[in-house]
Amino acid sequence: MTKNKQRPARILYWLQLRGLSSAEIGRRLGISRAAVCDVLAGRRTGPKVWAEIKEALKMKKSRNRGAWIRYQLRRQGLSGAEISRRAGVSQGYVCDVIAGRRKGQKVREEIARVLNKEVNKIFKEE
Repeated sequence: MTKNKQRPARILYWLQLRGLSSAEIGRRLGISRAAVCDVLAGRRTGPKVWAEIKEALKMKKSRNRGAWIRYQLRRQGLSGAEISRRAGVSQGYVCDVIAGRRKGQKVREEIARVLNKEVNKIFKEE
């Protein structure tokens, strides 16, 4: 893959870590998601799109902890299904814990263990 083809994917990845998507950027600017993707791929010019993306990338922390956890699990080659098997709970329960809808200490501990992090670093008390 050439450097140019990797750029849109890399930028979209960084936006996703901050809880954003190309559709969200498009909504903020009143343009389509496809137009945002065209700008990222270099098929179109769009100074406003780049300015909005630069602002979004300045955000220090993810607005979406769940997206970060899912990304980290994918990097480890794991899924919510694997976490549910290891913790002995349902997949839905794992999804609820990742999304912050449930506390699930057993699941939190398993996620922290596979990510090699402390539970309180990943799941700050709401």
